Amino acid sequence: MKQEISQDEVRTFNRGARVFAALCLLSAVTFIPAAALGFSRNQWWVLGLWMFLYGFTVYEAFRVEKLKKNHNLHTYREIVAYSEGRTLEELEAAEERGKRPYQAVFKVLGGAAVGVLLAALAIWVAGFFGG
Repeated sequence: MKQEISQDEVRTFNRGARVFAALCLLSAVTFIPAAALGFSRNQWWVLGLWMFLYGFTVYEAFRVEKLKKNHNLHTYREIVAYSEGRTLEELEAAEERGKRPYQAVFKVLGGAAVGVLLAALAIWVAGFFGG
């Protein structure tokens, strides 16, 4: 059962992914300068402008995730194959479906590890500035 992939859909997906990546980078790079201007010089409009940019970034993220859900793309391998305009064979697709339960466990463990690292960083920063 081979599925045909429209080149227009592939171009739409690739464009959305590039726009999302650029917006993520722009939001991350501009946050500190916007916060510094907003809080130190009482230029709150800068923070409002950054919040608008961040809101558009979140909108684009939801749009890309909806495209992934509509085309049943879960793993990196499936996303790369789709962005190149090809589909995975039946055997490869079954192999990827078998990996998904393990990936959920790794996502939970990875999220917990990031949370612990952020908490340790917050404690270190509080100790550095507080005492």
